[in-house]
Amino acid sequence: MYTLLGFYILYKQFIMKRISVNFIGFWSNFDYKTFLPYLLLKKHYDVVISKNPDFLFCSIFDGFEYCKYDGIRIFCTSECIFPDMNIFDYAISILDMSVGGRVLNFPYFMYIDAITNLDKRPIMNKNDLLNKTRFCNFIYSHPAPERDKLFHEISKYRVVDSAGKHLNNMDGFTPGKRDEITGIRNNSKIDFQGQYKFTIACENYVYENYVTEKIIHAYLARTIPIYYGDPNVTKIFNPKSFINVSDYKSTDGLIERIKEIDSNPNLFLEMINEPVFKCQGYVETRIKKLDDFLVNIVESGKLFRKPNNYNVRKLNEQLIEISNNNSDKFYKIYKLIRNKI
Repeated sequence: MYTLLGFYILYKQFIMKRISVNFIGFWSNFDYKTFLPYLLLKKHYDVVISKNPDFLFCSIFDGFEYCKYDGIRIFCTSECIFPDMNIFDYAISILDMSVGGRVLNFPYFMYIDAITNLDKRPIMNKNDLLNKTRFCNFIYSHPAPERDKLFHEISKYRVVDSAGKHLNNMDGFTPGKRDEITGIRNNSKIDFQGQYKFTIACENYVYENYVTEKIIHAYLARTIPIYYGDPNVTKIFNPKSFINVSDYKSTDGLIERIKEIDSNPNLFLEMINEPVFKCQGYVETRIKKLDDFLVNIVESGKLFRKPNNYNVRKLNEQLIEISNNNSDKFYKIYKLIRNKI
């Protein structure tokens, strides 16, 4: 008699198509077993890990190791980096590229598993508001001009608690390190932010479609994000649910808006209870697109890269990190790469 486990093993071996994968260049505490693309592939295929994989998921943290593999290369990054599509066959990127369907725009924050609960949050009431005993938090490890300016300007109204390594004003206290499993969960940070009414949620770089975990952590903590970053952020998030710094011509106008919400409990509750996403079903739709993208890669089995046409190392070094200071250089490099595709 077969057990349920036995039937499952037989099903995997003889009914589900077997594919081999591997992961290279991801962050130090990366665990592929919790990685969304892996979890989605397991729904459709018998997925095994191999040293000579059919499909190699590549990221940015160990140079050019992926060049040693012959399988289909799928570039994945949550950083503000354009993939060189002469080197990779496909890419899952936070940036929007049109390269014959080979690149899927997939925001970094979508890898946070708790995101599926954002539209199911209970309504906050006046009793819940009593737990918001602190004003505003700021948690960062390194400087960024616009972000630091916001911290100092808002602090003129009320003290902003800085609990990161940068500008720390809490006697060195920090709310804890990232979760050791995924690298993108940060429960201790979110629990800490839950004491506050507002969170300064600003990106490291200002670029279209570059939205990271910062605004999501603020939402998960049930605080109002004070956001600065992606100019298209309101295409994703409900503009009534956060304060968009870019909407204000002056810092004075921004501060007045913060004061208004801070001093009016009804206005705060109205804003905190707004739906997070602009479109209903946003998360499910995005995950479905990623699922379809991965299945198409497996079923087509096509390689597109052209690694023999040029010096791989030289062009790979031209994966440009986007910032306000190098945008001109970026566009020159991007044009060069696109001309080679």
